[in-house]
Amino acid sequence: MLKLILHCSLDSDTLPILNCENSASTLRFMIPITLFLRQGGVFTGGTSLMNRPTETYRSLFREKGVIFQHVGNFLIVKGRLKAGKYLIAGDISSQFTTGLLFVLPLISQSSIIHFTTPLLSTPYVEITQDVLRKCGILIRWIDSKTILIPGSQQYNVGEITLEADWSQAAFWYAANFIGNEIKIEGLNPKSIQGDKTVEQWYNALKGKETIEVNLSNNPDLLPPLAIMAAHRKSITKFTRVNRLRYKESDRLKSIKEMLASFGVSVRIGCDFLEVFGNITPSNNPIVVNSFGDHRIVMAAAVLSSIWKAPVTILGADAVNKSYPKFFQDFSRLGGDVYVL
Repeated sequence: MLKLILHCSLDSDTLPILNCENSASTLRFMIPITLFLRQGGVFTGGTSLMNRPTETYRSLFREKGVIFQHVGNFLIVKGRLKAGKYLIAGDISSQFTTGLLFVLPLISQSSIIHFTTPLLSTPYVEITQDVLRKCGILIRWIDSKTILIPGSQQYNVGEITLEADWSQAAFWYAANFIGNEIKIEGLNPKSIQGDKTVEQWYNALKGKETIEVNLSNNPDLLPPLAIMAAHRKSITKFTRVNRLRYKESDRLKSIKEMLASFGVSVRIGCDFLEVFGNITPSNNPIVVNSFGDHRIVMAAAVLSSIWKAPVTILGADAVNKSYPKFFQDFSRLGGDVYVL
């Protein structure tokens, strides 16, 4: 969820101060926007956010003469965003690409984004392109690694109806997988959202054999799919998951510890996470550390629906980042929630 608190002085020589809280998407989207609108900004946020990788922008902007400096819990970015050729590693977060695509079309000259490694999370870039098109901004793929962004374009103001979110719906798919009966409505079956593949994996994971799930394009699906894997009676191996170490938490370790709280074994290796399923609901109360990660909170809450004793989730308010009404929906569906 895009979340922003903006304090902006009327003095044009003063950079705006933006508190992005714990939203990496806000940080990575707003850096190019502030460079274009105000020739920079001062960014701050939660500790986990300020430790998230931003080296991609640092390298790109250094070549363009932009100051990019960490001072304590602040990131100072100052300079003018210029047109040109931007070389980006495709196996880093797609949010850097989206941030540039928001702004580069507005500069008078054309630009090129070239991916130096194969692009992962491709659906997120495709969503960006689709939204830009609906706003009158056109970009063009020259080949599988290169995007041409014509300059001197202008956004058309209008109304867009937002689709329902497959990423959040994935947790209710997981709830059904482990034995609940929830009717999930309102999702676009033809959506270009990458996390729509949860439907495909929901069916595939019903099999009894060991299965491998490649998450190169859908990293955010790991928490709900890990719930499904915990309920299976065989091994599920999730691959291409290293990027998940740099989310709100080290999501590989936090998923391992969360599932361990429920008695499920997990093995982490080089770019994979393996879940040894067959969860056995117990009468023993447990405490789960969410590590301040909204998706770990939702995963633990869904698993609690089959546990026979109370499950205490530490830091459960982290859901406010992406799904503030999660526990309202959880209660409406029959779950019991108590705030300590």
